[in-house]
Amino acid sequence: MPEPRSSTEAELIARCALGEEGAWIAFVERYGVLLAALARRLLARLTRVVSDSDVDEVVAEVFLA
Repeated sequence: MPEPRSSTEAELIARCALGEEGAWIAFVERYGVLLAALARRLLARLTRVVSDSDVDEVVAEVFLA
């Protein structure tokens, strides 16, 4: 179930730090698209050729780090 957008960033991050699964899902949903766009842009600058799987790999690495 998606998290309400009324959560502030600080509250969301605090709930993620407490291990709340719903907060983590909301965090990934909220920032995943932005992170993917940034990853695509940076990979394009470095390699000139970017695949969706490259972007997905970078996004996964960032979220799992």
